[in-house]
Amino acid sequence: RRREQNWYTLLPPGLSVVPEAIDAATGVMITPWVEGQLLTEAWTDLQPEHLLHYVSNQHRQLPDPGRDYQVGEIYRLQNTPRSISANNGPLIAPPVPTPEHLRQPCHNDLNPWNVLITPQGWITLDWEFVGNNDPLFDLVNLHQGLELPLAELPELTVAYLDRMDAPPATPERLHHVIYSFWYRELRWAQRQLSQGNDRPEIQDQVVLATQRLSLLR
Repeated sequence: RRREQNWYTLLPPGLSVVPEAIDAATGVMITPWVEGQLLTEAWTDLQPEHLLHYVSNQHRQLPDPGRDYQVGEIYRLQNTPRSISANNGPLIAPPVPTPEHLRQPCHNDLNPWNVLITPQGWITLDWEFVGNNDPLFDLVNLHQGLELPLAELPELTVAYLDRMDAPPATPERLHHVIYSFWYRELRWAQRQLSQGNDRPEIQDQVVLATQRLSLLR
């Protein structure tokens, strides 16, 4: 939370709402009111091209956060098992670390509820998980958070990397990113349930993430 507090001083203007105050002990913050619409509410009027523009524009501007974001390592440090079994099925192993040469500053929780569309542009909220990661993780996070067809992702990935003047992604790289995303979704939801946060939508997330990971193994 202290890192997040400092991060807002590093962000270029226009990418986020800068809090007026943050309590690093609790995570409670006070931010200015911004008129806008959440991406999850506005998506019916938008196209994948809007996602490409938003993600690529943000990635070009992000400063170095000074830390990596590796899904498998995060849950190892939280003392959770290195493998999990869903409904007594096969073990689901954590993803391997993202190669260092592919890492760059990323938001890492770029879901449609963290994106606010305003008359001045798209604003990104909740930078708690900012860190160096494969930039495709942000694109996959946004795409899958909108529940768009998985079959669209390869073409969208190519278009994103073209915008960033980066070499095309291999199928193995994209598979790794998608697997990492759904592994994170599963582990986060399971951790919430273990802490007593057993809302139906979190239970549903466990089921959906398990299904997706079973297809990706």
